[in-house]
Amino acid sequence: MKKLTMLSLLNIFLSIGCTTVYKNQNPLNKEFPKVHGTALSKEKVTLPEKFKGEPVIILVGYVQKAQFDIDRWILGLSDSQVKVKIVEVPAVVGQIPSLISSKINNGMRDGIPNEFWKDVITLYNSDAKKIAEFTGNEKPLNARVFALNTKGEIIFFHDRGYSVPHLKLLLKNLSREGKV
Repeated sequence: MKKLTMLSLLNIFLSIGCTTVYKNQNPLNKEFPKVHGTALSKEKVTLPEKFKGEPVIILVGYVQKAQFDIDRWILGLSDSQVKVKIVEVPAVVGQIPSLISSKINNGMRDGIPNEFWKDVITLYNSDAKKIAEFTGNEKPLNARVFALNTKGEIIFFHDRGYSVPHLKLLLKNLSREGKV
């Protein structure tokens, strides 16, 4: 019962976490903003610096239900046998969620095998807000999908839900970087 109550609270806080709506925009060919987060492995991470020198795919979710779209992207990328690092970035805006960030992160750890904790980097407060302002957060159920080149520049961006044609475009853009 305690776990069910905790999950219900988590769902409520995540759903009200980001109440300001920022107009969607396409950040293609821009540099990914510098933000600080914590991986579920408890490692402090600065994006995009953590991955400079290598291309990376970043899947950002603003609400818990965006996980459905993120999972579809991960399955498509996995089926494509992409060799590029893939990281998930829950971006949780709002004061209340940041106050219970350890509970939120522990809840995520419960559903993710520990060998993947390093690949889930959670952003809270101003860092999450910076990403929301950068991409917009209209239609928050859609993941924000980025492919960054070795310099941290955005070579692919998509925010309208998973589709095979967009997966192929992402892979094509990565192949131009010599990585797929």
